[in-house]
Amino acid sequence: MKYRLYVSGFCNNTRNLQSSMGIGGVILNDRGEEKVFSEMIGKGTIMEAHCYAILHGINEILNDKTAKFINVYSTNLLIIDYLNKKNVKLPMKAEALLEKILEILDTAKISIKYEYFEVNDYVYVRNLAEEAIKV
Repeated sequence: MKYRLYVSGFCNNTRNLQSSMGIGGVILNDRGEEKVFSEMIGKGTIMEAHCYAILHGINEILNDKTAKFINVYSTNLLIIDYLNKKNVKLPMKAEALLEKILEILDTAKISIKYEYFEVNDYVYVRNLAEEAIKV
């Protein structure tokens, strides 16, 4: 089974290192089925929120034992560049989360592709992350 995962993270104060974080995402499979998630996940940075959104979506997909491929779309270009093995520097906590994602996928033996998408291209995903904080 092939999946597309669209994710975004949101913080209510991006200048604060301990702000409320919300994540949102849409998971689509090649049968056209859709699963949506929106969740407040605690305190942290906007970078961490994006990482948690990817981690949450991938964990949801891995519940399907027939998953063979995931195309991850994130609104955070720095994270996408890191996951695509470009030489970028991330905060330590965000880097640790992304390394955990890479380890999980390596263990699961699933092909994956990471792509950036403009939040304006899929505003619904950003709204899911924002709504998680408001609940």
